[in-house]
Amino acid sequence: MGLALSATDGTACYLPLAHEMGPNLARDQVLGWLALALADPTVPKVGMNLKRDSHLLSGFGAPLAGLAFDLGIGSFLCDPGRGHDLDSLARDLLGVTLPVLDPETTPRRPRPVMRTSAAALAVPHVEAVMAERAAVLFPLAEALRAQIESRDQASLYERLEHR
Repeated sequence: MGLALSATDGTACYLPLAHEMGPNLARDQVLGWLALALADPTVPKVGMNLKRDSHLLSGFGAPLAGLAFDLGIGSFLCDPGRGHDLDSLARDLLGVTLPVLDPETTPRRPRPVMRTSAAALAVPHVEAVMAERAAVLFPLAEALRAQIESRDQASLYERLEHR
């Protein structure tokens, strides 16, 4: 449907790719714009499932390098019993309630069920929501990394991440 990106300074954007009512950007054009940064190991990448993202992007001819921190793995290592989704992490670690795409989602479920196809939602709404959600990625990574380091679990994180 689209790609949400953020930078270490908290700026974020959303690139619409497959919305039903557009406007959309061409996937090949977006990947062309991002290919160098995606492949650059010195540009840190933070996300919820970086291995999945890496495989997906590689399939589109855009290899992903510089995988700095996977929030799901870091969260599980810090507290296996808590929710590891982005909403739970933002709430628990940053005290932030993230917006949702569809107000009809069920927030009590680990993965909210969309009642409306996200691709059918208006691009400006999705853009605002997804940019705000992407903006918490680096602060969450910092918070989780600090917990991991304070527990001397950095080498364990590295072993889990590189399996």
